[in-house]
Amino acid sequence: GTLQEILFGTDTLEISFGGKTMEIPHTGFAQVNDDGAEILLDCIREACGESQRLLDLYCGSGTIGIALSDHFEEVIGIEIQPEAIERAKRNAERNQVQGQWFAGKVEETLSEVQAGSGSTILLDPPREGLHPKACQFFATQDADCLVYVACNPKSLERDRAVLENGNWTMTDLWMVDMFPQTPHVECVGKFIRSPQQD
Repeated sequence: GTLQEILFGTDTLEISFGGKTMEIPHTGFAQVNDDGAEILLDCIREACGESQRLLDLYCGSGTIGIALSDHFEEVIGIEIQPEAIERAKRNAERNQVQGQWFAGKVEETLSEVQAGSGSTILLDPPREGLHPKACQFFATQDADCLVYVACNPKSLERDRAVLENGNWTMTDLWMVDMFPQTPHVECVGKFIRSPQQD
């Protein structure tokens, strides 16, 4: 990668999200529409329902999991970039949030934490959606519900088919227009386990 030198100021940005104050790197991801981001967070909160444990996957600097932490007994974040996980830990500490943060590939690292009953799986993958192998993996996971946040509706539609093959059913869909007068829209899909067919 290219070497960057700070000439003035800091290389991080402080944001307020869901009543929590967090730090993200200038190279990290943050929603630029602050009011829209709070509406999106409300939709995610509603989709999550009542679980004890939130598995915040593709968590970046931990912003969504930390912003939702008051609604869960425990937050577990997984992200492939170790520096993002270090920042997530600092953000959690700063906001007195109990949780665990792991650096690694989501589908490999998830086996180290407890999913299943009492858990909500929160997926906030990159714009292109889930890697096909990861999507197959999530299709077989068990949890109270699975919440998929997509900035590209096409990615959600493609991955939904795979998840539904694995006996998940999308029961609710929220759409938040973060950038009016553009074609971009954020989607939040809620999936629950379908009853097993004999």
